[in-house]
Amino acid sequence: MMLEVFTYADVQIRTALIDGEPWFVLADVAAVLGIKEVSRLASRLPGGVRQAHPIVDSLGRTQQATVVSEAGLYRVVLRSDAPSAEPFIGWVTDDVLPTIRRTGRYGSDVDMLTSLPSSRVLALAAEAAKKAEDAEARALAAEETAAQLEAPAARWLDIAGAAGDYAVDHAAKVLASRAGVDVGRNRLFKKMADLGWIYRQPDGWHAYQTAIGSGLLAERINQPRVLEDGRHRAVAPTIRITGKGIDRLVTEYLPQTTLAVNP
Repeated sequence: MMLEVFTYADVQIRTALIDGEPWFVLADVAAVLGIKEVSRLASRLPGGVRQAHPIVDSLGRTQQATVVSEAGLYRVVLRSDAPSAEPFIGWVTDDVLPTIRRTGRYGSDVDMLTSLPSSRVLALAAEAAKKAEDAEARALAAEETAAQLEAPAARWLDIAGAAGDYAVDHAAKVLASRAGVDVGRNRLFKKMADLGWIYRQPDGWHAYQTAIGSGLLAERINQPRVLEDGRHRAVAPTIRITGKGIDRLVTEYLPQTTLAVNP
């Protein structure tokens, strides 16, 4: 399959049309973003957005290169903190992708169209119109989904800046009533343990210092318990969840919330 090579900031970006959709050589995208460990980057992508594709190197040898779909490209760029990420994706979405989808190549539309028979030009126009219609339908569906998610997002946004902290059972109710997250006290303890915020001791749950230092949790010291023989036994501190901690928990539960809204 023929590769189309574009140039962005002196970096060659090789692409291929596979089943009518544009795919990008991952190593080239990584070069733009300053990512050196391409193999590790590829391993973090799901199989549906990456695949091996034969390309010919500068020595004329056929090599298997990892290419990513448009969705895979977005995953890579959105995870990057590189300053070049935003302008690069803007160039791809505003320039490269629309042209590839209309013509199957990157270059002059006029030159290409004038070389085609009128029947082919009409077919391309019909195809472009159909794709534009499908894109508009997808955009409308995305707007509806965003509107459904906006209300619960607004409910939990103010929690992040809330002063003070919450008992775990109260925090579970806050997550349920103000953020749409269905979780009880015990499941919330388990979730925090899975996140590495707390650990269990014979006397009860304790918070890791890292979670306290990060402002996610607080502990309130309880009075020792007086035994029948007059001795005192230490009691586990009460774990409290801060506003920042609830905000982080909403982020952890958000994929489940999204699935519930948009099955």
